[in-house]
Amino acid sequence: MRQMPDGPPPRPQPGLGPRPPDVLLPARPAYAWRRTVQRALVGGVATLLVAALVLGVWLWQAWSSVPRFEDLDDGWSEVVPASPSNDGGSSTGAVLPLRPRIGVDDSQIAAAAQPDGLPSGGGAEGAIEPPPPTTEPIVLPDVPRREEVETFLVFSTGITDISHDQALAIGVTDPDQRGRDDLTDVVMVLTVGRDTGRTAVVSIPRDTWLHHRQSRINRVFSQFGPAALAGDVAELTGLDIDHLIRVNMMGFVQITDELGGVEISVARPLRDVRTGLELPAGQVRLDGPTALQYVRARHTEVLVDEDWVMEGTADFGRMQRQRSFLVAMMNAAWGVDAVTKLPGLFDTVQRNVVLDEDLGLTDLFDLAGHIRSGGGGLPGYQVPAEVGWVGPASVVFVDRVGARELVASVVATVTT
Repeated sequence: MRQMPDGPPPRPQPGLGPRPPDVLLPARPAYAWRRTVQRALVGGVATLLVAALVLGVWLWQAWSSVPRFEDLDDGWSEVVPASPSNDGGSSTGAVLPLRPRIGVDDSQIAAAAQPDGLPSGGGAEGAIEPPPPTTEPIVLPDVPRREEVETFLVFSTGITDISHDQALAIGVTDPDQRGRDDLTDVVMVLTVGRDTGRTAVVSIPRDTWLHHRQSRINRVFSQFGPAALAGDVAELTGLDIDHLIRVNMMGFVQITDELGGVEISVARPLRDVRTGLELPAGQVRLDGPTALQYVRARHTEVLVDEDWVMEGTADFGRMQRQRSFLVAMMNAAWGVDAVTKLPGLFDTVQRNVVLDEDLGLTDLFDLAGHIRSGGGGLPGYQVPAEVGWVGPASVVFVDRVGARELVASVVATVTT
């Protein structure tokens, strides 16, 4: 028998004997491509994380520099609106009649509802004075479920940082005085259902007469401060005020320009010869000065059959335009290129907006998201009121009982 030699078998010589089977190895080009993609993905994610961190730090620093109200005491947000009462008691004074005694006749009161109706004095000679209001205490209804809504009191004040010519161009005939008086032009309460996220806004006419202060509501902030304004609005609406947002009127101009304009829809050609506003029908993109003309217009006319016709809505029409512009601005601020506009927007906010200490950046983002989720519309309500006179001054008398009832219906709408 033949014996096999010790040791491993001899290795086959090249070109001799059968060829060993091929061994499949990964193709080097494909392997290198996957490595390149993996490295790119990791680098991209790391870059995004670093960018997000830098953006977050910048946002925090920018938000921290936004001015806050310094004259708010610790308990300003705990103002409790007047509860139902048979003795006329309330949180800030006696519950007063719906209308104080008016020293003019009914024809002058009716004239006040017209855009051109201007008082000529405290009362016409021989005019019949309307009967005095009842002196019986008024029972103000409470607002059920008011704790289920979060509220933002938004108000605007006089114009600053604007030239005299710019002011005249937007219809402000006394820019030097309006830059210092701190009178409010916009007073609105944004309500958000805490569980539903539904939103609505309740507007209060700036000429609302407050009998306990013997002045219009547009002077409360300048004379008594933000806490007093929050308290008066709380008593009128029956809502606790959670947050304050003060916007300088020039902020409308600068924020609109930073956004590259704000687009609105105009049903009919619209103009206001006092502010210089003139808009065609259709989709219109407003620049900053035109936006301020739009939200301030009180003597608007619409084109009907080639004739300009007064709308006759005065402050009430203006409040509607303010609400529609607010929604349009939110939509513009939420665009795909909003990130590139953040530096300019924050710079504008720092110069034109004042907030309460408890209002955070996420609160505003949430508010904007809730408004936009409403399908591009923001349901708006105006407290029931009528125009009248106190001496020579044209004012607005709010139906305080009707206002509470209206607000109760608004709360029910946004919380269900």
